[in-house]
Amino acid sequence: MAGRFGAPRTVMIGLALEAFGVLVFALYLRPTSEAWVLAILLAVYGAGLGLASAQLTGTVLVDIPTDESGQGSTTESTARQLGAALGTAILGTVLSLFLAHSLPDRLEPIALPSQVETPIVDATRGSAGSTIPAIRHEGDHGSFGAEGPAVAKALEDGFADATRWSLFVAAGFLFLGFLSSFLLQSRRRDPDAAPVAGSSS
Repeated sequence: MAGRFGAPRTVMIGLALEAFGVLVFALYLRPTSEAWVLAILLAVYGAGLGLASAQLTGTVLVDIPTDESGQGSTTESTARQLGAALGTAILGTVLSLFLAHSLPDRLEPIALPSQVETPIVDATRGSAGSTIPAIRHEGDHGSFGAEGPAVAKALEDGFADATRWSLFVAAGFLFLGFLSSFLLQSRRRDPDAAPVAGSSS
């Protein structure tokens, strides 16, 4: 693809596939979603990630003089690592914030006492949902009694709701990346155009 379309366009195709895969994944995600459909959507995202990542270094370094390629490669690698760390922190924060709202909302119809609801919400947030399978496995013989299955279902739905919103945020960042790459590519084709905001002339 890089030989046919060029490295910059391959990166753009990859970003588009990533954004599409994440967005559709978010729209489809439910506790009852078919695993094979989710796997296909993840494969689409993975294909986009492979296309974008494989060509990114070459795209960044194409206009850098050979004697400065080491500095350019290091700067590009540092920017990618920083972006990955910030992305993890931002999406983790988004997920945690939405869990704080979606879990109590889903548990509200069950009307659990606050001294029972608050700890299970905190435990689900703190464990990234790993408490849910245990509650589901206990059924109506666990600490929640006959409400056990309903509590597990409410936590599953609440976690899926929060995950969808974090995926929407991720898709938004990917779309911004695609849009930025499109504008920068247009700038390269038209050197007399006005500088893109945030880019050097």
